Amino acid sequence: MITDDQRARNVCRRISLKVLDALGLVEFAKKHGVVTKEEALSLLEKIPSTSLYITPELLREARAEIEQQ
Repeated sequence: MITDDQRARNVCRRISLKVLDALGLVEFAKKHGVVTKEEALSLLEKIPSTSLYITPELLREARAEIEQQ
């Protein structure tokens, strides 16, 4: 399941479904060669200009994870 809605993620976890949020999806795509490191970092840079709210700390952590891959 792919969602950034907290309530939906909680329900999915309760019924043992694997959940990815937007950051997890970008990391997954990079890890599996769907996007390049540069493309993944570019996607992360665009997130603050969307309606999706992600804390700066989480964004830094995701960026660090992708840069290490």
